[in-house]
Amino acid sequence: MLGLLAMDKEQYEDFMAFTLVGYMKEKVKAGTWLPEHAEKRALEDMSKILPDGYHTENAYFYRVIDRMLPTPAVIGFIWFHIHRKNEFKEVFLYDISILDVYQGRGYGEKTMRLLEEEARRLQAVRIGLHVFGHNERALRLYHKMGFYSKSITMYKELP
Repeated sequence: MLGLLAMDKEQYEDFMAFTLVGYMKEKVKAGTWLPEHAEKRALEDMSKILPDGYHTENAYFYRVIDRMLPTPAVIGFIWFHIHRKNEFKEVFLYDISILDVYQGRGYGEKTMRLLEEEARRLQAVRIGLHVFGHNERALRLYHKMGFYSKSITMYKELP
């Protein structure tokens, strides 16, 4: 059985170190940042998104646990915020990550379903997210889960 387990402060610190590295890599791969500026920019972004770190109001950090494995294990992480938009509660998914060793086993879809359950429990009416255009695996998952594009920014690199 797959479940979400809230992170404690120490787990949050480990998660943030992990997620910052992934965020920097994605921004560089997308051509948004230069590698030499990535760490500084990522830390700036995180301080804006999480001004009070672990204690930021309406920020939720979970470990994704598979209790059906021979030894129950953390198979990934999920981080989202809940806020009011147009008088309704909305969840914004900042990070979903399934550890490499567990990729390709349907955990992404199951975790997104857990997110939907949690969003309903928190009385949200919608889930939003950002996905990098080069992340085709995530795009397929989100489309499969019923997400649709609200806005698309496109670029063409010139030689």
